[in-house]
Amino acid sequence: MVRKSCGGQVVGHKNHQSEVLLANLGEAPFSLVYGVEAVLPTEVGLHLWQYGFDEEQNDQRLMELLNFTDEVRDKALYQMLKYKQLLAHSYNQRVKNRQFLVGDLVLRLFSASHPREQSKLRPKWEGPYCIKQILGPKTYELEDLSGKPISRTWHATKLCKYYV
Repeated sequence: MVRKSCGGQVVGHKNHQSEVLLANLGEAPFSLVYGVEAVLPTEVGLHLWQYGFDEEQNDQRLMELLNFTDEVRDKALYQMLKYKQLLAHSYNQRVKNRQFLVGDLVLRLFSASHPREQSKLRPKWEGPYCIKQILGPKTYELEDLSGKPISRTWHATKLCKYYV
């Protein structure tokens, strides 16, 4: 199996064949699967002798196209991975990275702590609270300012830094 490297990630077309077929890569899905272009029913009835059709030359050309099917699939996979990396890069530029340290003051999202008590006139954030412990990359344990622990763990997307 032919393998390609794209951005430090080595992949083969057989592993990602379904993704390649669904992507818009400048190749028809039919040609990626069967190695030749699809022929419309109206083209079948045309008199091919008008175009200088030679059956031996046609068979030889079909065999050449079948030999390049793997390369076309690999090229399509490479383009798909390149597009995914570009998409991930543009998405990651807009993401706000929220990291807190132990002792930081934060506000928590009111709708996350009281989901049934939502109202247009309620404040969006409540607090301040203090970060008691970091449990994971974006998971925190909180306590109020008097030192009483808050039940549950909180994800960074539900917290906002509190500036005094």
